Amino acid sequence: MAIVEKVYRKSYLDAWRRLWEDWSDSLGEKWEVTGVPSQTRFYRENVLPIFDRSDREKAFVIISDALRYEVAKELEEVIKKELRGDANLNAQLGVLPSVTRLGMAALLPGVKLELVPKNGDVKVDGMSTKGSLTRQKLLIQNSKVEATVIDAGDLLAMTSEEGRNAISSYRLVYIYHNVIDAIGDKPASERQVFTACDDAIQEIVRLVKKICNSLNGTNLFITSDHGFLYQRRPVQEAEKRPIPNSEVILESKRRYLLTSEIIPEPSLLNFSLPYAEKTFAVIPRGTLRFGIQGAGSQFVHGGASLQEICVPIITYHHKRAAKDDEGLARKVNVQVSVRERRVTNNRFSLTLVQADAVKGRWRSRQITVALYHTDSNTPITDVKKIELSSSSPHPSERENTVRLTIATSNPPTRALLIIRDADDDSELVREDWTISLSIANDFGDF
Repeated sequence: MAIVEKVYRKSYLDAWRRLWEDWSDSLGEKWEVTGVPSQTRFYRENVLPIFDRSDREKAFVIISDALRYEVAKELEEVIKKELRGDANLNAQLGVLPSVTRLGMAALLPGVKLELVPKNGDVKVDGMSTKGSLTRQKLLIQNSKVEATVIDAGDLLAMTSEEGRNAISSYRLVYIYHNVIDAIGDKPASERQVFTACDDAIQEIVRLVKKICNSLNGTNLFITSDHGFLYQRRPVQEAEKRPIPNSEVILESKRRYLLTSEIIPEPSLLNFSLPYAEKTFAVIPRGTLRFGIQGAGSQFVHGGASLQEICVPIITYHHKRAAKDDEGLARKVNVQVSVRERRVTNNRFSLTLVQADAVKGRWRSRQITVALYHTDSNTPITDVKKIELSSSSPHPSERENTVRLTIATSNPPTRALLIIRDADDDSELVREDWTISLSIANDFGDF
């Protein structure tokens, strides 16, 4: 890992830093780039056209906290592989400082963005953007359509029916997702940020699948409030810069200062903020941090590096499967491989075979498996989740052994083995099974 980080820092990060610093110097004090859309125009340039062209179409916006551009690129590739539809990744110039409260506000519909340095609040058209209820009110007021906000974890935890009931009456849905920043922004867990990036990709793909397959979503946007800088090894003193001793400082963080005047020092970049009167963002050059006491300096954001302010936008338009369409991506199938459909012990195993190898347009599938009562949707056993993702050409290498435990002391004699797609709850397998437990099993392991 140390060698990888050394190559990353010397061959990639430092090279980009030098180019970016030269370019940043050419901007003067104005934070804008000709030809690159601003994050403050996200809604106007991406979402609004959907409502302008139709009075029926819906739009889903997934905002993943600290989804850096490179992570979004990996996400785009997974979406293209696993879903049928068109996914395109573009960039927008993030706001300064590149922090959550400002980036989240910039993504909302509105005309005037306002940062209040005294209390840290951010307003859109005079309305505070703190809290989900306030954001929902602002969405409805400025989008002129029925709109709502929802937490990504809550949506993923819902059944298909619950999800449809939650969003069916809305044309605009903002979904807030927080995995990367939740891990990286805590000193105790910031070293797990690589794992968090992988987890974020998997969760967002599940969200997209659920929206498209269960909630009839077609138009999706995946974006972020900001990116981040991260280094594995502890930050050295030489990589820190002392905070200037100045009375003009309004707010100080590791990657930025908010000030009432510029601080004319060679190691600092000064940018005027159009959304805060007589306020400047003062950024240390390159990847330097301001020397603030305490842990948590390896994962940072707030500055003006490419990794912090190059904010991704993935535009995804879902395509429904045409009948007998063999050319589009399809999920792998599953088969049950057992000698008899009979349970004689309250702990038992069965073998599931992934019928197709993940290759080309065959994509992976998550499934759930359990025994259920024949007259209800109540499980008799625990419900196991299995990932079918093998690319082996040999069926024997695509087998999955599933161990289930009957959870009731008095199970019925007849049951249903049901295998469902974990994303949309569609049934893949429904089989009749019999349960014939011996007397000894009534006593468990006694």
